[in-house]
Amino acid sequence: MPSLAALPHPRLEEAAQRARLLEAVREKSLELGIPSIDPSDGYVLYTAARIVAELHPEGLVAVDAGAGIGYSTLWIAMGLLDAGCRGCRLYAVEKEPALYGGLLETLRSAAWAGDVVEPVEGDALGELRRHGRLHLVFIDVEKHQYPETVGVVAERLAPGSAALWHNAFFPPPPARFYSLLDRSGLSWGVAPTPAGMVVAWRP
Repeated sequence: MPSLAALPHPRLEEAAQRARLLEAVREKSLELGIPSIDPSDGYVLYTAARIVAELHPEGLVAVDAGAGIGYSTLWIAMGLLDAGCRGCRLYAVEKEPALYGGLLETLRSAAWAGDVVEPVEGDALGELRRHGRLHLVFIDVEKHQYPETVGVVAERLAPGSAALWHNAFFPPPPARFYSLLDRSGLSWGVAPTPAGMVVAWRP
């Protein structure tokens, strides 16, 4: 009789498949010259998604604003799914047609993500404004747009929800971004990943 250690474990195999896909998508992003988050940023996104999904197990609305070919999208989707979120929707937004095509390809390779992810080809700010209530937002667009996103997010972020911005350190967003965050009514700090991740939340 085989030992328990030798028996296949569905969860371990699923984790291995996810890890292989994440590595492949990150490598492709680098090959294409797409600015991408670091794996440590991915863990921050995963953790934030899982915590927010635990607080909002039904009907959660998330937006990945500036999804590229889907590396950040996969991290967020994993957090939502691992929290057992029911009826969650993650809108992965990308405006560049070539990158949007890559996003669709990534999602085809990640059939499990189809339970929560809805790809959107278009403007990230427009997508944020389309939703009356937001629970989780990740923003990785042109840095000069960051100040404009603060008011949109603060207006829509539900209690017990979070918003994250990439590149707190490099390349830095305009100083006005931080002054607007200070006046937004949100609590915020910076996770010290290589490029820095601003994490804001509404208690």
